[in-house]
Amino acid sequence: MKRRYWTALAFLLIGSLCLTALPDWTVKAKSKTEDLKDKSKKKEEENKQLEKKVADMEKQIQEMDQKIEKASDKADKLEKKLKDTKKQVEDTKQKLSEAKSSKEKQYKIMSKRIKYLYENGSAGYIDVIVQAKSFNEFLTRLDYVSKISNYDNSMFRKLRKTQDNIALASRKLEKSYKEIKAVTKEAKEEENKIISLADGKKSKLMQFQRKIASNKDLMQKYQDRLNSYDTASNTPSGQKPGSNSSSGSSGSSSSGSSGGSSSGSHQSGGGSSSSSSLTWPVPSCHTVTSSYGNRTHPVQGGTKFHEGIDIGAPKGSTVVAAGSGTVEVAGYSPYNGNWVKIDHGNGLETLYLHNSSLSVSAGQRVSRGQKIASSGSTGMSTGPHVHFAVKKNGSYVNPMNYL
Repeated sequence: MKRRYWTALAFLLIGSLCLTALPDWTVKAKSKTEDLKDKSKKKEEENKQLEKKVADMEKQIQEMDQKIEKASDKADKLEKKLKDTKKQVEDTKQKLSEAKSSKEKQYKIMSKRIKYLYENGSAGYIDVIVQAKSFNEFLTRLDYVSKISNYDNSMFRKLRKTQDNIALASRKLEKSYKEIKAVTKEAKEEENKIISLADGKKSKLMQFQRKIASNKDLMQKYQDRLNSYDTASNTPSGQKPGSNSSSGSSGSSSSGSSGGSSSGSHQSGGGSSSSSSLTWPVPSCHTVTSSYGNRTHPVQGGTKFHEGIDIGAPKGSTVVAAGSGTVEVAGYSPYNGNWVKIDHGNGLETLYLHNSSLSVSAGQRVSRGQKIASSGSTGMSTGPHVHFAVKKNGSYVNPMNYL
């Protein structure tokens, strides 16, 4: 009887100890779970606010890209006018030089005649007149001498007037040139000012994007830790109450570079047959400033996978369709700027980014070598160029293998 009594008492004591320990562990586990959920919720709310800012920033960048294009067009027109005026100034100076030369030549002719009269007196001309053999010849010679004198005077006055008129036109053109030069300088400064502001907004946009990505990584880690708890007991899997080990690990691996393709895959190349080969997209420019593959991103920073090639091209350079096909996209995005996407059939697509203007529209059929855009620096771009990319069956491939 005593033995049963002590056994029951022992069970009661052990049960009491478990009941006192278990609630303490449960409270701690629950507290950690609530803390993780609270942190995750805060990051989610922060991302919502950041996404609103991103949307607003994207709209501002689009508006600024439009302002840049207008300012650039204005500056380009003024520069052309300045160049034309400079040529007019040079041509007018040449004409002025020729007019001076003609006037000086005429003056020399007059000087010779004046010298002749001075040395021979009026007898020189009189001899010419009186030596006439008949009255008709006398009148003819008299008329001739008179005409020579009148011609000299008339020609000299005419040449002097021409010179004066050209000199006046030259002064006006030089004044106009200086005024246009000043206005052109102001237009370029205004364009550069807008570009600088746009670059600042683009940089800020990328900061927001990186923060959003970082928050998503943290939220995933929080979720992984929550998943490591046994939902039934709020106890970490594989652990017993009272254990001194860590409350769990993230269980997630690094996601790597955030500069991956939107299609989720890259191919190193892929051969091209003569039937699928493409023509060079910028006929006037053949310098590749950034190749396909990993690189340090010029705007975002860090190592990113470059899904195409960058072709250095001055603003306004003609961009052509690399092959015949149907235009899938012809529009604007804050990242691509003014861009075109062409479907060539058989799973082959080409993309042309950062243009200043587009010459085609979605749904339009285009031929190989047909103009589709003019190069520029819209969207996430640090200077005028064409980003050319090729997709095969939905995956980015090395464009150089198809050109």
